[in-house]
Amino acid sequence: TKLKLLESLLQEKNLVMSECTKLIRSVLLPYKDGLLLEEFRKEYCAVKGEDILTKGYRSLEAYLRSLPKVCRIEHLPSGEIIVMAVPDKSTEHIFRMVQSQLNPSSGYNRRTLDALDRLRGTNEDGNPMQVSNQSQPMVSEYLKKQIKELLHLYKEGLTYDEMKCLYYKHFRVPLDYKGQGFKDMDDFCIHGLNDSCFCIEHHKICLRSNDNYIERNMKIKPKDLEPKIVEMIFEVLDKNPNGILDSYLNQALSKEFGLVINPLSYNFNSMRSLLAYHNDLFVLDDKWQVKRNCFEVQFAKYDTNMCALDRFDIGEVYTVTETCLKNLSYSWFLLTNKSYDLYYLHEEMTDFYSSIKSTISSSQVQINDLVAVKGKSFFYRGCVLQISNHHFKVQLLDAGNIKWYDQVYCLNSQFLKLPFQGLRVNIKSTKLEVLGDSGLHHVKTQIKNASLADSLSIKILSKEGDVACGVLFDSRHEQDEEI
Repeated sequence: TKLKLLESLLQEKNLVMSECTKLIRSVLLPYKDGLLLEEFRKEYCAVKGEDILTKGYRSLEAYLRSLPKVCRIEHLPSGEIIVMAVPDKSTEHIFRMVQSQLNPSSGYNRRTLDALDRLRGTNEDGNPMQVSNQSQPMVSEYLKKQIKELLHLYKEGLTYDEMKCLYYKHFRVPLDYKGQGFKDMDDFCIHGLNDSCFCIEHHKICLRSNDNYIERNMKIKPKDLEPKIVEMIFEVLDKNPNGILDSYLNQALSKEFGLVINPLSYNFNSMRSLLAYHNDLFVLDDKWQVKRNCFEVQFAKYDTNMCALDRFDIGEVYTVTETCLKNLSYSWFLLTNKSYDLYYLHEEMTDFYSSIKSTISSSQVQINDLVAVKGKSFFYRGCVLQISNHHFKVQLLDAGNIKWYDQVYCLNSQFLKLPFQGLRVNIKSTKLEVLGDSGLHHVKTQIKNASLADSLSIKILSKEGDVACGVLFDSRHEQDEEI
């Protein structure tokens, strides 16, 4: 009996390991140059819905090194670690196809490409970068791309301080020049942005050629899947009623029909974005399983348990950034150390929703539904407050702003794994108690200035529902000054 139990446990263990190694290979296969170790972990988690188990190994790297037939590890001179797929017989044709394609430059692969670009010494156009000293701090190519987008809106150029403020206003995260290795904005602009794209004169920076920038960034129109190919996908999905991972779909099509879909042929950088564009035909669930679209749209409802207030302890002080300041009883803030988690989420949402073509009618949406809405540069998470004449009044749950939108999208549950980051606060101010209503403008100005200087902090006094009561401080002074 014990022997049979042991054999059963070994078989179960081998089955789990086989499924895990298949998933590791399928996650890595679409990326011809591999993924940075941490980006691989995030991509695996996005597909599987949980972190990868290292099965007793001291680290993820050690575990992956134990799978030489599945993946290989390389160390870059920068100290970063790249993980690359090793194909087997059943995936060799997909591996060869990927090697002949262009690299997708969004999502998890963007940060990997940034690391490889720095290693190769090339910029986003593939041209050599002028680097005189390897220890000199460098601006990531993605950050340069954001700054180009910002300067394209201000053709007359911006001063360094204007760019810092407008960058935050445009992208809703601080311009992290210190994180890039620069001591101040002057150092960042003069040395970090010293290439052919930018023109710097009299402490102002502008694009050297707006026309070239526009031409390079013109969007290519997406193409629809042919009806015959759609029918083939339907046949595969009918045999997999519980869905199939988007990364496995090509493998199933190849086995069944000898067909491999190249998303680039339809002007998409991934199979996931191609399928999301055809959302009238296919549904992607929270684990990126592909299914036939046979059901009505189902929206999640807002619940106070979804907000991040549980992470704030009464009596503790936290560094925050102001995101919405209507009055002291309706103010919203974001934890400074969480701004980049939120930024990466907005990137992934934008990559996903930008390719969706069909709209949702107002009859399908109800008050309190969770939705995705399109801002100037990104898609954001929100809650429907009001519906009127096919327009939607939505509160952005990571920032607090309330706006009207002509179009909303069903918020995929994959984008609910990160709690809503916006913190609504009822601000208590002793200055306002002394100055009265006349001091409101002064207090609001001080809050905004402290936030722009990354010196704003809050002490939580109490919590009720999804609203906190707190006192704000400006840390630019020797002793934190209460606002």
